[in-house]
Amino acid sequence: LAHTLVNNLKFFKDVAKKSKEKDRKKKRPHGIFPPKTSDQDAAMFVTAICELMDKWGRHYSGDAQSDLFGFAKARSDLIAERAKLPSDSSPYSYLDPVVLGVGQASGPGAGGGGGGGFYSGGMPGDGDQAPSSGAFNERTLDRMAENAREAIVNQGPDSEAAASATSIFEAELQKWRGAVDQAAELRDFV
Repeated sequence: LAHTLVNNLKFFKDVAKKSKEKDRKKKRPHGIFPPKTSDQDAAMFVTAICELMDKWGRHYSGDAQSDLFGFAKARSDLIAERAKLPSDSSPYSYLDPVVLGVGQASGPGAGGGGGGGFYSGGMPGDGDQAPSSGAFNERTLDRMAENAREAIVNQGPDSEAAASATSIFEAELQKWRGAVDQAAELRDFV
């Protein structure tokens, strides 16, 4: 996913640039939403894209050799163009601030906006288990967490394997969080 996104950074930068506009009509990305989409929904989309660019840009800022360094360059360009990216002290509204699922941000690119993590889908054939599609299984979640920990320890926190394993774990964890939220709304605690 990250490689696909980095190849389409112009689109994401153009959306993020909308955050600096004052005029309501100029803030809305053109050609993306149907006319009936609310300004609030469009603004939430722009904010989420700004968070994405900030988070991944911070994460890859210390690794100029990475294929994904384009995120860091795009983030720098957006800052220079005064796009409204999260500040060092503001939390993200739409993205998880955890860096690679291992707790507090650390290392190159860490800091601000809650961290500089990375969230993407797993790569086919990378040996990691994909997020489950059915029932919630604690063993599956534990195994995914362990796969992420092992990849981080064995190959480093900035490795593709660590990013992939962590993203698979985060996707499963997000599914669990959604189920918990839904159960709370429905008061279904069984």
